[in-house]
Amino acid sequence: MKHLLLLTIVVGSVVIGSGTARADADGRAADAVSMGKYRWKNRVLLVFAGSDTDALYQRQLRLLDGNAADMDERDMVIGAFTDETGGVLGSIALSPKGVAALRAEFDLAPGKFAALLIGKDGGVKLQRAEPVRADALFTLIDGMPMRQAEVRTKQ
Repeated sequence: MKHLLLLTIVVGSVVIGSGTARADADGRAADAVSMGKYRWKNRVLLVFAGSDTDALYQRQLRLLDGNAADMDERDMVIGAFTDETGGVLGSIALSPKGVAALRAEFDLAPGKFAALLIGKDGGVKLQRAEPVRADALFTLIDGMPMRQAEVRTKQ
């Protein structure tokens, strides 16, 4: 619960969805999530750590704080996960088992900090073992051809 509260405080309105994490019909967090649901709709930043107290994880969440409008402008969804407690991706609560499955999907070692940016095309655009500043994410995204086309279309 502490993890969900921290995520809500840090990313606020950036988490696209119903605004609350959905669990299954029995009230449990999901054991899997389909990244395909975000393809061609959202850029997804996935943040992993072994525990809520991981210093790199805490720093990453702080670096995202205060950037909700910029993330929303870039159609970003944030997923923040720990191996111990699970986490949230958009409006989906994910169990520790689901986090392990997601780590396996991206070939990430358990217990280690990782930050991944997944593009709208579903490809990994950035993978880091240390926190990434929000402005560095925005610069990377703004340089992508799809983002440049979005900006031109909005003008």
